[in-house]
Amino acid sequence: RRLNACLVEGITVTDVYSDGRKIRDISLLRCALRLQYDAGVPDNCAEALQALFARSELMVPKKTKNGMQDQNIISMIWEISFQAVNDREVQAECLICCQNPTLNPMQIPAAISLYAPEFAPNFTRCCRMEIYDSNRQIFR
Repeated sequence: RRLNACLVEGITVTDVYSDGRKIRDISLLRCALRLQYDAGVPDNCAEALQALFARSELMVPKKTKNGMQDQNIISMIWEISFQAVNDREVQAECLICCQNPTLNPMQIPAAISLYAPEFAPNFTRCCRMEIYDSNRQIFR
């Protein structure tokens, strides 16, 4: 089947699935966050961030239908690791809840800014890599 698509700069369609599943089956999101530091990556940054996210609780404010509400983002992070990739960037690789409950990946740098401001990035890029169902099967 031929795909007729409008060309949008920066967006590439890699595949089309004809027998899709129900959106309600989505459960997890694998994403990569590039934490960028204008003055260079702080000493021991990756280790300090790994320790921060090893805590049992990190309460971060989230906008809800009823106003602002604090949520514990640790309970929505299944996996997270940090690694310096060059002298100005640290990459966070994450597997997080993306539906019921939902964690916006940008809550991760928000938590860093709140709880470890000395390691807060100047800019963050987020790349959503893959989505999964509750059995960790790729969602198609």
